[in-house]
Amino acid sequence: MYIIPLPKGVKLGAYQLESVYSLDPYYCIYKAQDRKSGKGVLVQEFAPVCMVSREAREFDFAVIPGKEAAFAKMLERFLKFYSTAAELSHASLGKVLGVYRVLRSGMAVHEMPPEGASLPEKRKDLFGISSDRLEKKMMLLLDAVSYLHERNVLHGNISLNSIFWDEARQNMVIQGMFCLLERERDVQTTVVHDVNVAAPETLLNGGAYDSRAEVYSLASCFYFLITGEPLIRGDQRFCSAHQTGLASGRHLQSRYSSGFLKSLDRALQVRREDRFASAAVWINELKKRA
Repeated sequence: MYIIPLPKGVKLGAYQLESVYSLDPYYCIYKAQDRKSGKGVLVQEFAPVCMVSREAREFDFAVIPGKEAAFAKMLERFLKFYSTAAELSHASLGKVLGVYRVLRSGMAVHEMPPEGASLPEKRKDLFGISSDRLEKKMMLLLDAVSYLHERNVLHGNISLNSIFWDEARQNMVIQGMFCLLERERDVQTTVVHDVNVAAPETLLNGGAYDSRAEVYSLASCFYFLITGEPLIRGDQRFCSAHQTGLASGRHLQSRYSSGFLKSLDRALQVRREDRFASAAVWINELKKRA
């Protein structure tokens, strides 16, 4: 169940909505246009369906009786998280352009990801890149996630569909920071998982979402990039033989450095405690192997 989205043409400050980009139980995300520059952006409206409702042809939310205090608290968190996100700057991170109070809620504005350029869509093109260059591009992504983890921030939505090839930058960029989280927060109710790259423990009831889970998700994306195949789902790996040696056992040694492949195997460990504690720890391990 989702909140009824706003219609095309609605103006929210400097932005005019064009269409719905995606919906989930916490956010309505729209394609929009910056009315001053004419550039496309994504507008993320905070809309937790468990706390607010919106009637057709209405703009403002109505908070569900009894949920006022909880909604106010979550809204302040949303505004705080994206105020933090707007200050982040890394060549391999999509930019948050601003965060605003609007329509009795809040909205964050993100740069528009490139059309048709997610990893599954660009896999064939990226396959033509030399393995040495591709490994360097993956290291830039790892550095971007490390940049977040070093600042006590989790991305919350690392997946094949949130990593894009930016032709202009000639670089891979992690977009879609639609679930930016702080570590001390209880994230179990808000993280959006892509089950195809999610860490095993996050697919089980009560499983924690933390920097180790993000290490696994990023490593799963790397596995897809170097093999062209999706990794077996994390929860299925508990009962399969596919638990260790996934990368180094694929005869990839002639194309990628042994240090990278061995580190990728560790990042893909089923048991969370066997993985790197964060992307920053992963990078430090690679530096030791260099």
